[in-house]
Amino acid sequence: FLYAFRVFQKKMRLNKNPLQWKFRFKFNPLLVKTLLFIGLPVGLQFGMMGGVRMIILRLAADYGTDVLAAAGIGFRILLMAVLPVVAIGIATTTLVGQNLGAQKIDRSQKSGLLAIVLATGLMGVLGFITAILAKPLMGIFTNDSKVIEFGGEFLQIISLSLLFIGMAIAANGVFRGAGDTTPPMLFSFVKLFFLIALALILPKSLQLGVKGLWWSMVIVYFIESVLIGGWFFVGRWKKRRVEEIKLPIIAISTES
Repeated sequence: FLYAFRVFQKKMRLNKNPLQWKFRFKFNPLLVKTLLFIGLPVGLQFGMMGGVRMIILRLAADYGTDVLAAAGIGFRILLMAVLPVVAIGIATTTLVGQNLGAQKIDRSQKSGLLAIVLATGLMGVLGFITAILAKPLMGIFTNDSKVIEFGGEFLQIISLSLLFIGMAIAANGVFRGAGDTTPPMLFSFVKLFFLIALALILPKSLQLGVKGLWWSMVIVYFIESVLIGGWFFVGRWKKRRVEEIKLPIIAISTES
């Protein structure tokens, strides 16, 4: 990069009529408001996703270092499994945004529904593979038999939630494309509330032990997917409109 910059700089000096860059920046309150209105809920939603892992890892630590290590490795394996669906969610955001901007409401809904079906099906397949190969996958990262045993149980239970996670990621892509990001954020708060409640109740009250933590995750992801799926089919996201904003920030002039 530095070499390319130096070559560009040298060419500019040799040119008798070099490009003159003129930066014109003007504070745009509407732009800032729109960015915050759409972006902040997404940021909070991602923060709560991290909060779910932190809560589970903190509670898992009470069951010993082997369980904590197994959960840490298991979360990394799940992250790799989710990456293909993250790509689908990003593509869905683009498709829905383009179609809504072109006033093609039906096409945006069809694109979103196709993405949800594709993501859910893909995560169903990956979840099945993860459950079958749970212990071999754990064995890639550790040779400790106890960690492999606890991690295998973790993946076999949590893999059920991949169906719900895939659906939620694709649907969230739809809402981001429409600029309707506040309801998914609120659903994440609901998920976090139920996670804390179930993670405290299931392990001891139902005597499930550490498995109660894993099942609490499956349940809350199911609850979130129901809420998000319901919001998608209600269709209010199709009525969201992001006002067009002109951004004449950078201009290039060839005047010497």
